[in-house]
Amino acid sequence: MHWILFLSKKILSYLLNPLTIILILLAFSAFLLWQKKHKKAGLYLLLLGLVAFIFASYGFIGNSLLKGLENRYPPLLDVSQATRAKWVVVLGASMTSDPKIPLTSQLSEGSVIRAIEGIRIWRQMKGSRLIFSGGAVFHAQSEAYGMARLARQLGVPDSGLLREDKSLDTDDQARLIKEIVKGDTIILVTSAAHMLRSVSLFKKQGVALIPAPTHFLIKDAPKFKPNRLFPNSGNIQAAETLFHEYLGLAWSKLRGRI
Repeated sequence: MHWILFLSKKILSYLLNPLTIILILLAFSAFLLWQKKHKKAGLYLLLLGLVAFIFASYGFIGNSLLKGLENRYPPLLDVSQATRAKWVVVLGASMTSDPKIPLTSQLSEGSVIRAIEGIRIWRQMKGSRLIFSGGAVFHAQSEAYGMARLARQLGVPDSGLLREDKSLDTDDQARLIKEIVKGDTIILVTSAAHMLRSVSLFKKQGVALIPAPTHFLIKDAPKFKPNRLFPNSGNIQAAETLFHEYLGLAWSKLRGRI
């Protein structure tokens, strides 16, 4: 039942993805224009789809909203302010098991960045342990397994590592991590956009935590660069991330998880 609910949530999130919505709008507009009976409605849908694509690909509004979401918690640059923490918990993003390519390519960009940030913090936290969290959702090997392998290759000993590899989503991670850390304070490492939802779910479980966001998609940059004159796939990724996180927050709120 849990797996069916998880899969349903995933499919819904893909259907409500900005690019999927734009494609549906354009497909309906083409159908209505082809039928000719509803040409006016078809033109409206075509215009709506094109405007949505322009807004997404140029980052109008979406980038500002995502920046606000990412900046809810400051990055943990000075680890000395987090000495009470006993665990550094790194949440996985995703992983594709393919032994023919390097481990850094099997792990998603988000997983690699989160893992490295967790290792950076752990190296400065004497007596702490690293927990890599993330199950095997659609692949043979779990995200936690992949990140732990990367940590070993970067010099982290087995004595400093722990894996939580049964979770399917952030809700699971919060519940299962609580069982491991009990009443200890943790440093929580995940992507900046994902941090608000993660903090809300972990606090609901009663976990004392210090946020350590990383993998910021929106960065301060010069006000003008030539590439801003053109559509950018990075802006579309930002829009997808924004939709995904707010849908996740709504879903968690609906189920009483936050």
